[in-house]
Amino acid sequence: MTERLVTCFLFFGNFSLQFCWNTYVLVFYCSSLEEIAFHRKSADFLWMLVCGAGMLLVLTYFFGNTYFVSGAMIDLMTYIWGRRNSAARMQVLFFNFRAPYLPWVLAWISLLMGGSVQDHLMGIAVGHTYYFFEDVYPLLPTSKGFRIFRTPRVLKL
Repeated sequence: MTERLVTCFLFFGNFSLQFCWNTYVLVFYCSSLEEIAFHRKSADFLWMLVCGAGMLLVLTYFFGNTYFVSGAMIDLMTYIWGRRNSAARMQVLFFNFRAPYLPWVLAWISLLMGGSVQDHLMGIAVGHTYYFFEDVYPLLPTSKGFRIFRTPRVLKL
């Protein structure tokens, strides 16, 4: 039963074009985040994945009809990547846009192809929650630098 807590983030469906696309996007943005946004902070990157996975599991519990949240995890990573690389320009199909809009564009494409946007919205919500409390809230004067998602010392060994 506990293996489902991990495997729900790793299942992309049967081998198909969608499977290949999801795998490519996951590997590209995961490696880009670790190399650029979390450079020399592998423990912080791991903690971001753990916190994001936990929040996705909680959302899945309340919005029950989702068994696999690998798509939401991709949107979580693309959201954080887009926010931390906000000046980057992207092109999907014939549309040019800035990087922070990437998860929204992916959700829009999924909707146009007849898919559900629930996973996309969950990933975007969790990505925004992490981004806000990690990158925006600590800079506010009232926060006094407090970080909710501070990486535990045990991971930094």
